[in-house]
Amino acid sequence: MHPLLVRHVVKPLLNRQKGRQAAEPLRALERSQWFSPERLAELQWAKVSALLRHAYAHVPFYRGLFRELGARPEDFRSLADLRQLPLLSKQRVRDRAQELIAEGTTGLLPRVTSGSTGIPLRSYIDRRCQDWWLAAERRRRRWWGVDIGAREATLSARPMHWKRALARRHLLNEAMVPCTDLSPDGLTRVYRTLVRFRPDSLRGTPTRLAHLARFVLEGPGGRSLLQPKVAWCTAEVLYPDQQETILTAFGGAVVNEYGSAENELLAVECPAGRMHIMAENHYLEFHPLVAGNDSITQIVVTDLNNYGMPFIRYAIGDLGKAVAGSCPCGRGLPLMEVTGGRTGDVVVLSDGRILASAPLCHAVERLGLGRLKQYQVVQETPGSFTVVMVGEPDPELEAGIRARFLRYLGSGPSVEFQSVAEIPMEASGKLRRFVSRVSHPLIRHRAPEQAPGVYH
Repeated sequence: MHPLLVRHVVKPLLNRQKGRQAAEPLRALERSQWFSPERLAELQWAKVSALLRHAYAHVPFYRGLFRELGARPEDFRSLADLRQLPLLSKQRVRDRAQELIAEGTTGLLPRVTSGSTGIPLRSYIDRRCQDWWLAAERRRRRWWGVDIGAREATLSARPMHWKRALARRHLLNEAMVPCTDLSPDGLTRVYRTLVRFRPDSLRGTPTRLAHLARFVLEGPGGRSLLQPKVAWCTAEVLYPDQQETILTAFGGAVVNEYGSAENELLAVECPAGRMHIMAENHYLEFHPLVAGNDSITQIVVTDLNNYGMPFIRYAIGDLGKAVAGSCPCGRGLPLMEVTGGRTGDVVVLSDGRILASAPLCHAVERLGLGRLKQYQVVQETPGSFTVVMVGEPDPELEAGIRARFLRYLGSGPSVEFQSVAEIPMEASGKLRRFVSRVSHPLIRHRAPEQAPGVYH
């Protein structure tokens, strides 16, 4: 269908039918993105203050929490004061979900995580919150020159009923392309489907997009018939080698975005290459994963618009950090980086040191660029690591990687190598670059809800 017809007729009719009212939030977001950081902080505080009052009055969980702390909403006078509240864990959301729902609330919309942290959970949002989320999604598209109605294909891990998939494709120009079989035959089917659809933008996990890109580059001529304006990379950390492969295969822009099922879009790259937080929808903190160690920080989210099931200081389970300074694009939205993996994806050494795993991954990527298709760093014990690599054994490469590892870790640990034909993905369709099999009293692997300072 013609993009303008989708944008101005079909989509507005469907939104009206479903009770969505994202037009006014979108106008507000288009204005506020140009606010100064100070003005945006004032806007956030106004929303946080109102949310605290609502949670105290209407949400049993927070009413009880305030009483335990001997506090009231009026005791909080700035965003910094929000740190007086303990972190909200995934375990707590799962165990006491009903107490987190505002009294008298109806018409809530369910959100279910994939369980990539090992803890699937169901949460809910109200329709007003959904409107703000949809507005942020549309603003994100506009940054990159695509809007509602532009043809978008998503490489999906979950099958969609054929009637719904057909309606989305022909009414909204949105194609959900199943992409779970990454064999040559499976990727051939995906590629042919995409070529027929001719998407303006392509969306998927970096793992799937990079697999497809390599398949294209290794084919006859090494050139893609797909020429999307944008490739959206979501749901995983985007690594430099993946970004380069996707860019080489498809051209256009390769854009990193960050979000979750519970909170939707949290941050996205702008055309100047910086990742902006959706500050009108979420207030993000970067909390030390281990007390006294500010070098490794986890992302803590407060959703500013969800009054149906408020998430205040939610420990989402990802590692990230704030980035100081302004962006050349002129937007005042604060900047951040996703620093790599989940809160369980850290290195725990025999001497008690806790280090970020990203430098290990970067070492493999820098030395293996052009020589490795896939890899995975596995910490087996506090003193031993295995680097799993797709391809034939390469003693020179292995020696270089080992030297980089020991320079970062110290001389104690052992570093072994394993060559395989393929590294299997997780059930969620993701391929983790770092896997730890080490438990620690402060950081328990793949259980971010148990990090210190989290309210249970």
